[in-house]
Amino acid sequence: LTREEMFLTAVHEIGHMFGLKHNPSSRSVMYYLDLEGSEVLDRQDLLALASRHQLRVTSIDKPITIAPLQ
Repeated sequence: LTREEMFLTAVHEIGHMFGLKHNPSSRSVMYYLDLEGSEVLDRQDLLALASRHQLRVTSIDKPITIAPLQ
């Protein structure tokens, strides 16, 4: 795996640890397959997180892009 693939796989698995299930959106980092392209925590992911945890984001209306630090 590349560095980016390992990062996104780790984020996906950590999402499961925080209670997230697979997301039907292929853009979501919680999609059941690893596809090429931008990966985000979308509104559905953020709503699921907010139902279990206190979030420190100002809005869940916009997706949060997931990318490794450069």
